[in-house]
This record gives sequence, C-alpha cells and structure tokens, in this order.
Amino acid sequence: MDRLTKLLKDGEKDADPAAVFTNEVDTNISQALTLLDEFHGMIEMIRDESSEMTEVNLNEFRAAAIKMKSLYKEIDDLEKVVNIIKENCDSIDKSLNQAESETNAFSLFKKTLRQAVSPGAKPQQSSSAKDSLPHVVFQTEDLIPRTET
Repeated sequence: MDRLTKLLKDGEKDADPAAVFTNEVDTNISQALTLLDEFHGMIEMIRDESSEMTEVNLNEFRAAAIKMKSLYKEIDDLEKVVNIIKENCDSIDKSLNQAESETNAFSLFKKTLRQAVSPGAKPQQSSSAKDSLPHVVFQTEDLIPRTET
C-alpha cells in the first residue's frame, strides 16, 4: 500500500491504482508463498530426521530389551542355584548338628563310663565318625551349563 501512496504522491496520475494495488498484492502473495514453501521444506526435513532418529533409537531399544531378557533369565537361573545351595547347606548343617549332638552325648556317656570303670585308661577315638555318610553336594555344571568364552 505504501507503493500506491508513493506513486500517487509522485504525480503519476496516469497509473491505474487498481493495477498498482494488484501488483503489490501479487508480490506479497508470492513472497508469502515462497516463505511458506521454505517453511514446509524445513518442517519436512525435521520430520524425516526425527523419524529416522526414532527408528534408530527404537532398534537400539529393542536390542537392549533382548539383552535384558537374557540377563533376567540368567539372574533367575542363579537364584535357582542359590536356593539349591541353600537347601544343601541347610541339610548338611542339620545333619552335622544332629551328628555332633549324638556324638557328644554318646562320647560323654562313654567317657564317663570309661573313667568309672578304669580311671587311668587312655581315651580312644570314637568309631561314629566312620559310620556317617558324606552328603551329596551339588555340581555347578549340573545346574548351569558351562559356556566357552
């Protein structure tokens, strides 16, 4: 509109105001369309880059999730092994405590009886240690397969 006012002030009375106005509007619309086209191109580029980055990150996330699942499986297997070891240790501890209590009670009785019968006799080793059977202890290879590295 400034151009139209300038033309009218400069004395160009021959100029058609409608034509000048139309040219001005066409120029403004053309500039606006050019800016809009540039903006659209920039938005498309950003969208393409963000889609590409999302796809890359999503694939990395999926790979990490697969690794995590295998780690969780290994942790579950280790928990099973720990429970088996705990059960074995509890069983051995129970048997040991029982054997100690039986051995101590029996040895104390034998010792007291021996001292009463022959006060100067030398104490003998008990044979109950030979009678006890060893516990079957787990083998790690039975629970966790050996992996070659």
